[in-house]
Amino acid sequence: QTCAGRAEVVSVENGAREGEESGCEAQMARHLAAAVGVGISPGGWAERTCARVREMWARQTMRSPHEGPQRMPPAHVERLEEALLKIGSTRHALERSVIQLQCGAAIASVSAGDRRKPMLVVAHGYGAGLALFNRNIDALADHFRVHLFDWVGFGASSRPHFPRATNPESAADFFLLPFDEWLGIMRGRDMRPNDEPVHIMAHSLGGYLCAEYALRQPQNVAQLLLVSPAGVPKESNLVKRLTTDATLFRRALFAFFSFLWEQNVTPQRIARLLGAKRGKRFVHRYIENRFPHLPEAEQYAMAEYFYTTAVEASPSGEFALNALLAPGALARNPLHGRLDNVQTRVSFAYGEKDWMDPTAGKAALDSIKNPLARGDFAILPGTGHFLFLDDPLEFNREAVRILTARAST
Repeated sequence: QTCAGRAEVVSVENGAREGEESGCEAQMARHLAAAVGVGISPGGWAERTCARVREMWARQTMRSPHEGPQRMPPAHVERLEEALLKIGSTRHALERSVIQLQCGAAIASVSAGDRRKPMLVVAHGYGAGLALFNRNIDALADHFRVHLFDWVGFGASSRPHFPRATNPESAADFFLLPFDEWLGIMRGRDMRPNDEPVHIMAHSLGGYLCAEYALRQPQNVAQLLLVSPAGVPKESNLVKRLTTDATLFRRALFAFFSFLWEQNVTPQRIARLLGAKRGKRFVHRYIENRFPHLPEAEQYAMAEYFYTTAVEASPSGEFALNALLAPGALARNPLHGRLDNVQTRVSFAYGEKDWMDPTAGKAALDSIKNPLARGDFAILPGTGHFLFLDDPLEFNREAVRILTARAST
């Protein structure tokens, strides 16, 4: 089976779990109060807070993500993507394509560089899109034939209804089956053998998915550069600080956040709750505060791109968050321990101020038994989770150094 078809088949077990009502306000309040170790009283703070959230949900008219036909993002996504890419990519011609897959899904991609050079696939993270690599394309295309793509359910790719996945494997299928088909098509377009392994650079949740792909299809991957990947550790120091070492208020806040996470209330859905005007203003302020070093025109284009692809577009891939990750971005099926016997060369790169845990990546790298598969490890000074945007020049140097070391062997 191809694409989302397999995920839809395996998703029927326990499907009622996602469709269940979240319960009355009192039940929600008890969940919160138990998590923070306090008692509750009728009409207390926890119950009032939950009642307000339920009221906000009730006002939403968004249909279920598991019903309806195949959907595409708003038409102006392509224009916003082009505007961002033009800001950062000037030396190489960009080739945009939308690949229609057998299952009916479509993957949007942008290619650059000489077809005779090694093939490099670049994957974005959760809620993002390929245009965020606008300042990295030129440097990478100097050495590789680069293919950037949007995961199904994100960016400018189609928005299939996310299945009621019962486990992380079936949730990953939603993304990886279309990706595998797309990869074969792009090899053919570049006149490459069907079995030629490719180099992959992937960020955040995209890193987790591409590592999963490398474990499933090692013959297809020459090397893997995981950029601040999600889903590596079994335990999180951040979660520990918020559940045991935090104040009562922070424990309550994290308990409420965890409850929303388990109910699959995504960040995008919360932005929709704010309404179009306030939601867009919220996204613009986030981009301005998170990337103050970017020119004003680029901040504006990025905020519009983020809002359109992640909030305005039909919800789809965003619902994988709960299926793949537990609260605090801990994977339900962590990579730690699973990479020990990997034969594909794996490298890690983190930002110095990254909220992902670099020590988990280093431990995973050191645990790889095959020395030829044990790649590089880098931490970029002064950068955070989006290190390729925080310091694109330094990131490009490190990425090219790591990737070309393997490509030349």
